[in-house]
Amino acid sequence: MNNQLNYWKTSKFVGNLLQNHLAAILFVTLVEKRDHLSSLDELDEDGGFCLLSDEIEKLLFITKEMRQKLTKCLEEADLLKVKKKGLPSKNYYYIQDESIPQE
Repeated sequence: MNNQLNYWKTSKFVGNLLQNHLAAILFVTLVEKRDHLSSLDELDEDGGFCLLSDEIEKLLFITKEMRQKLTKCLEEADLLKVKKKGLPSKNYYYIQDESIPQE
């Protein structure tokens, strides 16, 4: 079995920056999703991707309210931008690589 599917691995630097371990886990989950979709050449023209809200909630075992709070935390730390696109609108996530703390 692939170990990447069994564990969350995140940066202590990101965790310290956010002061929220769940936000750090959401961030690494989004980075991994972006990297996977990038390898499949499935990012939009600006490097963003769609991930449905209920998918995030199921992946992290969190509520809608917690997902919203964690996403806001990442946006306030300038690690993530979220844009609504399409009809019906969906959240597209844009990782702000230049804002990621370097170890």
